[in-house]
Amino acid sequence: MKIQNSIYLISACLLLQSQVSIQDNPEPKELHEIKGNEAKAVEAYFHTGNGSIDGSLCLGLDCVAAESFGFDTQRFKENNLRVHFDDTSTSASFPANDWRILINDSSNGGGKYFAVEDVTAGRIPFKIEAGARANALYVDSQGDVGIGTSTPVTDLEIKTGNTPTVRLQQDATSGFTAQTWDMAGNEANFFIRDVTGGSTLPFRIRPGAPTSAVDIKSGSVEIKSASVLDIHSPFDMELNHKVFALNDATEVIKALKPISYSYKNEYISELGLPTGNQYGFSADEVEKLFPSLLMKQTIGDSKKEFQFLNYQSLIPVMVKAIQEQQSIIENQQSEIKLLKENASQYARLESRLLELERNQKGSIQTFARK
Repeated sequence: MKIQNSIYLISACLLLQSQVSIQDNPEPKELHEIKGNEAKAVEAYFHTGNGSIDGSLCLGLDCVAAESFGFDTQRFKENNLRVHFDDTSTSASFPANDWRILINDSSNGGGKYFAVEDVTAGRIPFKIEAGARANALYVDSQGDVGIGTSTPVTDLEIKTGNTPTVRLQQDATSGFTAQTWDMAGNEANFFIRDVTGGSTLPFRIRPGAPTSAVDIKSGSVEIKSASVLDIHSPFDMELNHKVFALNDATEVIKALKPISYSYKNEYISELGLPTGNQYGFSADEVEKLFPSLLMKQTIGDSKKEFQFLNYQSLIPVMVKAIQEQQSIIENQQSEIKLLKENASQYARLESRLLELERNQKGSIQTFARK
């Protein structure tokens, strides 16, 4: 039996040796399936020194003798795929961290992924889940990084079909208050969202804003605009074609109906709209009074047409209404003052009449005694 086992071991070694460093005999090799004791002998085989395999290699419990490699040079094939890199350095001056490539979880219902594990530290710093989109992370020959694109034209380019976003999230692990910000852009605007503060949008830039719309230099802020929707509009008499005075602004303002509303959830993220209660005017009422203040624009993935109200242009009308009301107040104050003066004169006249009546009665009584 020992002789037979030795023969199997020698046969296995010869078989492996026939696959190692065979450069002298380029003739095709016959495939030989190793079974039984012969397989056990191969399992125990240990080869020292350098070696080469002329052909492809399959490792794993599910490899077969007639494996079809296609273009694969090396294949790992079984239901628990792991590749371990064990650095055996023992000197303190040499790195000895161990690493492992993980393919999917081993448990039933586990995750599907490709991951790199820092074995020594016991954590996974890099993971790609199955089903990730094409070009989820792409680095081109110039070192530019693309997220969702294979043709980045800047140091970092993020490409997606709806509102590409960068989230800056500070958790409480370092003892600071948690705070989350989003920086995003779409066809409606570029904005910064205060996620923690109720998803408000404290900063927005709309498409078409001019160069240096907001220009900070030497401690001062300069604001430019090419749209009536922006903070400031250019105004100069040289720019104006026709100038008309505003009249009856008070009556117009009285006709406006202030309302409270909130945006639909499906449009908040798509258009970068704020959450919570908002305040404004009924679009129908504004259209009746100021049709030119309503602007229509097709935005969003749905390509729907939405109306936008130019609130800034309402400011002059409101100022005019305040001026008219102030004029009315001043006129009423003048009338009140005049009425008070008249009332004071009437009071003096009444006092004199009473005095005259008393004097007249006194004179009559004196005459009667005589």
